[in-house]
Amino acid sequence: MLAYILSYLFTPSGRFRRVDYHLVVWSVTFFIFALVMGVFGYLMQKGLGALIAPSSLMKEAEGGSSEMSIGTDVKVVMIGGLILYIMSYVAVIMATIKRFHDFGMTGWYTLLLYFPLPLFMLLALFRFMDWPIAEMVLSAIWLVAILWYTIKLMFFKGIKADNFYGPDPYIETPPYTGQALMIIGIMFLVAVGACFASVASIKQFADELQKQKAQAEEKAKPALTPEQRAAQQAEAAKQAEADRKLADQQMLARANAGDAVAQYDIASRYFTGSNGVPLDFTKAGAWLQKSAEQDHAPAQYNLGLLYYEGKGYTVDNARAYFWATRASFRGHIPQGNDYRVQAGQLLTPEVRAQIEKAAHEWKPVVKAPPAAPVIAAPPQPATPAPAASPQPVTP
Repeated sequence: MLAYILSYLFTPSGRFRRVDYHLVVWSVTFFIFALVMGVFGYLMQKGLGALIAPSSLMKEAEGGSSEMSIGTDVKVVMIGGLILYIMSYVAVIMATIKRFHDFGMTGWYTLLLYFPLPLFMLLALFRFMDWPIAEMVLSAIWLVAILWYTIKLMFFKGIKADNFYGPDPYIETPPYTGQALMIIGIMFLVAVGACFASVASIKQFADELQKQKAQAEEKAKPALTPEQRAAQQAEAAKQAEADRKLADQQMLARANAGDAVAQYDIASRYFTGSNGVPLDFTKAGAWLQKSAEQDHAPAQYNLGLLYYEGKGYTVDNARAYFWATRASFRGHIPQGNDYRVQAGQLLTPEVRAQIEKAAHEWKPVVKAPPAAPVIAAPPQPATPAPAASPQPVTP
């Protein structure tokens, strides 16, 4: 059986069907690609090893000088790869010859596809004689012929009858052909898997090589003196401060232009005394008011909190309950710190009902932003007078 399979793949006698031809050609194509990529990846790995540990590929000569050595394993891989490449190439040539036999054509047509030496000699002669037209015509004829025969070999059916080159392979399958095709199919799957493995291996080696190169460059850098390190830190701190100021200016510009989110962010800084801004509930309330009027729920909730706790404003439970209720309508109900319940308990049921109705019917104030936003300090709101009655005052 093995002898028949070898003769089936590596001898020119007989005929090949389309399926046989496709399996052999594509299997060999993927196999050669995987072989080339694998050898390349292996050599790359050995080269990477030389970079990581140069002594692994260096040997001391008797005279004391160092010379690069190619390991025996590398030679074996290169020789084995060359042998497999030659065998694969021969298999493709034999398959092409048998495919031509299937059409009743001589296998010498294979020379047109793989060994067009007479054609090259003619093209060289035309180039030497400076006959560009003849060179172009001959090249075009050759390309058309290659394209035509490639399409015919891959997609056209052969003669469904016995011919000079062998019996009809479409009626009776020769012995052990199934085993041969199974071997070819396994070879095809292995070749495809080897392609993916080789590409992944090469990528891994390239990444590791880049990493080692970066580490080597980092080690090669001269050590900084304490003065240089302090200067770098000072420069970084200066750049960070400049970036922060620019971001603050841009945020303030958006807030002055009517951006509710930017207004709330500025208010949050005054509310907590963060990002280089002093704690100031009055300014926080002014910016919260602007954002809350545009129906920004977190701003509404925190504005009500200022009224409830009397920070920046006089304590006003009606206003606190109004803004907290409006924020709850917008889905903003913080857990564990809902002052709305406590503020509502300090109001009568009638007042609570009126405030809830007013909060439900309240419409946000929509302001058109100015043509050119001006960066200015936030306005300070006047502290409202205490409400004379428990009736809610619409802000």
